[in-house]
Amino acid sequence: MELSTILLIMLFFIFNLIAIISVAVSDAHNKNKHKPQNHTYYDSVASIIIDINYSTATILNYIYKGQIQYSAVGISYNDFVEFILPGHVHPDDKTVTDLSSSLIYMLELYNNGVREYSYEFRILQKNGSYYRHRATTSLSKSEGSIIAAITVQKL
Repeated sequence: MELSTILLIMLFFIFNLIAIISVAVSDAHNKNKHKPQNHTYYDSVASIIIDINYSTATILNYIYKGQIQYSAVGISYNDFVEFILPGHVHPDDKTVTDLSSSLIYMLELYNNGVREYSYEFRILQKNGSYYRHRATTSLSKSEGSIIAAITVQKL
């Protein structure tokens, strides 16, 4: 087994562990009913790790809340993004979310030395209200792929 393959597997395990820990911390945090006044709390909505082949723009691996999502493996990253976000993002925030989740944008940032970035957007809820969210994306690169570890928090 090549060293790059071993490193990639180790990186997946580390990102998965981070995702599991962030969900566990968020769950423990949300159970705390005695919250002090005048303090801002952020509820973690999702922890995502996505490995994208940047030559073919296809998903190599997708982990959502610590669980591998085999159904996403092999599909087009652009199709995946269009499936996840349609109609839920506030129209005024669509440009930001489209740019920030674009494969070209992630590669450009990574190649310019940026390893983490955040952006805010609003998502339509079932009750018709929009809630603000922040997505923080951490980037790493492996042979032929870029790995994005994304945490979405409700503000």
